[in-house]
Amino acid sequence: MEYINGIHIDEIDRLKQAKINMTEIGKTFSHMIIKMIHKEGFVHADTHSGNIMARKLKNGQDQLVILDHGLYQEMDQTLIRNYN
Repeated sequence: MEYINGIHIDEIDRLKQAKINMTEIGKTFSHMIIKMIHKEGFVHADTHSGNIMARKLKNGQDQLVILDHGLYQEMDQTLIRNYN
């Protein structure tokens, strides 16, 4: 287990103070969920605000951080094929 520094996505004031682009973080999260389910065939089954963080990297980029990877569900391959 490792410590991850970041701001939980429901801490709006802190995200604003850190100048995190919440629109881009939201887009990244949406794209990640779509790819995870429809391309990779898995879903992170515990994606609540306590497990989703954002942080500013040293190079100035915003990064989405997903925590607690202990609960995944494999999606039915028929659903995935029908989407593509």
